Amino acid sequence: MNIKNMDLLFYEEGASSGSAPAPSQDKDILIKRVIFDENTEINDGEKLPVHDSIKLIRYRTIKKNSGLGWWSAIVLLEDHKRREICFYRWKKRNKEWKRDKKLHIRSKQEWNSLKEAVEPFLNELG
Repeated sequence: MNIKNMDLLFYEEGASSGSAPAPSQDKDILIKRVIFDENTEINDGEKLPVHDSIKLIRYRTIKKNSGLGWWSAIVLLEDHKRREICFYRWKKRNKEWKRDKKLHIRSKQEWNSLKEAVEPFLNELG
């Protein structure tokens, strides 16, 4: 089963936003974007540990080892109204994921430069 990202409707008791039509007098409609990991082998339901101010569009876990406390992913996001692809690596410290590394790719030109720099080294791998 291929699950896509989706918008879900939630009904919250006693919310009073006033901007959305309420299904009844004591409930408001809340719309929350739910983003699923595109790596279907990862299904632990853990929320991607990015800052709340970042608009998450989609992501794919590369590797996750909760026992050793490492998680890496490629993330398409929007920050300050600009889209970018980021490589993230997190380390679990005191039972919380903390960002260890982040690499931004903000354009196809930037990606091509990185790719051109890395490709000559690939032949030296086993």
